[in-house]
Order: sequence, then C-alpha cells, then structure tokens
Amino acid sequence: MCSRAKQTHVHFPLSTNKASNSFDLIHCDIWDPYCIASLCGAYYFFTIVDDTSRAIWVYLMKEASHLLRNFRLIAKTQFKATVKIT
Repeated sequence: MCSRAKQTHVHFPLSTNKASNSFDLIHCDIWDPYCIASLCGAYYFFTIVDDTSRAIWVYLMKEASHLLRNFRLIAKTQFKATVKIT
C-alpha cells in the first residue's frame, strides 16, 4: 500500500505477449481527466509504452484521435520502425 497516496498497489499478471523488436508491440492508456487543466488546457494524459525497450511517451491532450496516428509517424521517421500491434 502506498502510504502517501493511500492507494493500493495491484500487480499485473505476467504477459505471454513478448515483442522481439522495438515498436512491434506498444501499450497505450488514457488517464482519466485531471481536476485541474494544464497550461495548454489539457485534462487528459495519453501514455505509450514500448513493450521491448520499456520506453515511455506521455502526451498532454484535449482529444486522442490524432495522437496515436502521429506516434506511428514518429516511430516510422525517427526510429525506422513500424508499429505492428497497439
């Protein structure tokens, strides 16, 4: 139990999905709206985790539709990789 946040910690079950290359498998999550807007007016956080490298990208967002499309382009242009499974 986390004494500061008074939240319990629950472990995720072991996954049988293992990616062999970066960006073969990414995990995405949208955090619930935060009670205070950021300076840009965003209430949500869009989180992406690469299964192989465990690299994390966090985006502030007002809407989610374009973020995943843009992330796929970043993976392709900067890392020369294709996201295969989201």
